[in-house]
Amino acid sequence: MARLKYCRLYTNRSDCNCDEGKSIDTLQLKGFSILVTRPEQQADSLCKGITAAGGQVVSFPVIEIEPLPVEAEAAGKLQHAGTVDMVIFISANAVRYGLPVMQQIKSAMVDMQVVAIGKATASALDDAGMVVDVLPEAPYNSEALLALAELHDVAGKHILIVRGKGGRELLGEQLTKRGAQVSYLEVYKRAIPDRNMDDVIDKWRRGEINAVTTTSIEGIDNLVQMLGEAGLFLLKQTPQVVISKRMYDYMQKLAISAPVAIADEASDNAIIEALIKVLGDQEPEVEHE
Repeated sequence: MARLKYCRLYTNRSDCNCDEGKSIDTLQLKGFSILVTRPEQQADSLCKGITAAGGQVVSFPVIEIEPLPVEAEAAGKLQHAGTVDMVIFISANAVRYGLPVMQQIKSAMVDMQVVAIGKATASALDDAGMVVDVLPEAPYNSEALLALAELHDVAGKHILIVRGKGGRELLGEQLTKRGAQVSYLEVYKRAIPDRNMDDVIDKWRRGEINAVTTTSIEGIDNLVQMLGEAGLFLLKQTPQVVISKRMYDYMQKLAISAPVAIADEASDNAIIEALIKVLGDQEPEVEHE
């Protein structure tokens, strides 16, 4: 089976021959500071991309990823559930924390299809030496997975969904309606970081945060909770980039007065392109050295 071909979309990547790769003119974010709210483990490539585009990064994780201990009993139940025909990884963290657990039940993993929800997840699987059989088109979410032909004819198949605790139920529910036997392997949980907010709010008041990126509704909720009333006032006046229409609609409930842009997909390049677009008509308030 041929390994899936794709590119990791860094903005200054010059060795990419993939048709999906897009170039971003350098320095289009020069003079702007961007608040990046991704969990620390997933923020590095986006931060590098923003820097390559001339911007400065204020790293402010609003979600902490904590591994969950998976008891031997849970692995045993999966083992006795029968051969797994398809495994779906919901995130790169699902790969990071799920693969070691799956080694305990590898005898059930014979000729299974491996499905990644998006490019970052596919990249993590590739790094782990696993062949990715199925990858949806943008916007890389449950809806995109469910639209795939490979996930329509699933009657009688055993599908394992590897995810974090408390994830969306849409995928599992729809696959069950299509006749699949669905099992879950929850291998991590999300938590709100405990950190002092004063430095970030001071930067904001000095005009040193010009846009905010968020990549989940949970991230929006955590950011609002962490910022408090004073920070929320600043957030409402700051341009935003989100990665889905669901997030955009949710953001409108906060009465954001600044522009909100939706990235075409959840990739780093798409987020940076949306940042350039949402900041395009603005002048940097502070010229950062």
